[in-house]
Amino acid sequence: MISFVVIGLNEGWKLIKCLDAIYHAIKYNQINNYDVIYIDSNSADNSIEFAKKYIDVKIFRIIGECNPAIARNIGAKEAKGDILFFIDGDMEIQPEFLKKVINESGQLKYDCVTGHVDDLFYGTKKNIICRRPRTYKDKLHEKEQILEAAGGIFIIKKLHWQKVHGMKTKYRVNEDMDLTLRLSRHGIKTIRIPHLICLHHTIDYLNNVRMWNHVSSGYELYPGMLLRDHVLNYKLLYLTLRNSYTSILFLAMLLIKIINQKMFIFVSTVYITALLLRALMNTLKAVISEKSKFTYYAERFVFLVIRDIVFWIGFFFFWPKEKKICYKSIN
Repeated sequence: MISFVVIGLNEGWKLIKCLDAIYHAIKYNQINNYDVIYIDSNSADNSIEFAKKYIDVKIFRIIGECNPAIARNIGAKEAKGDILFFIDGDMEIQPEFLKKVINESGQLKYDCVTGHVDDLFYGTKKNIICRRPRTYKDKLHEKEQILEAAGGIFIIKKLHWQKVHGMKTKYRVNEDMDLTLRLSRHGIKTIRIPHLICLHHTIDYLNNVRMWNHVSSGYELYPGMLLRDHVLNYKLLYLTLRNSYTSILFLAMLLIKIINQKMFIFVSTVYITALLLRALMNTLKAVISEKSKFTYYAERFVFLVIRDIVFWIGFFFFWPKEKKICYKSIN
């Protein structure tokens, strides 16, 4: 049995696309043994009313602290299936994907599996600005990939989810990477197959509003905490060097200042140059509709400096506790 577990916060019309796509996939793949669960993170919009229009969707609302890890843990607890298909409420799954990962007996071929994602970026007027591949460049990879993070959409055998006790609720972001790293300790690989799993209805990840929301919400504390929790994992160390290299340079700059003033000038020059280049690359890649490229570039530079500082605050000083899970059934 497969359980489709949808989590959402103020998804509105995107939730309709998500649930419509699930039922289309169920019909397309002739799935008879399933359940569909929606966990709402106390939305202020009409998301729950939209979900109620689907007769057999089991709806739960979180009434305590909310985050994606809490929502997915609730969904896994309430799910009846031995296969868990986790889907964010702004994602539209592709029906052909299930045929690639579930055999004729209805069993999942992989321990934990996902696919490629295309983003549909929307403007302030809910108009589609562009469609971009999120997990590949020009064309889908021809081979399977072993991942360090599954993202917001993946399928996993329930027994493996239970083996690692689900997601850690202290994570508000990066919970998927923490899960994947803990699964790997048990020899459970997360695989991405070379097929599209969903369309993701969202705004640009480099959007300036989204950028500052990440700072104000404290999301930038979690990458540092993740590194601390898995500091001996060589894969995460490599990813940190690749994705947070300016944070590494920032720390090196501070340490060298204590030791050698001349060396400090050199390293600080390298750091600022790296920031300027990174801000430039982000500016060229971003979908900018409300701000000029120059204004965005200046904001992005400041954001990158703040992010590097907050990264190490998260690593050394941020110690959140696991959250209490409180929720209720709506139907």
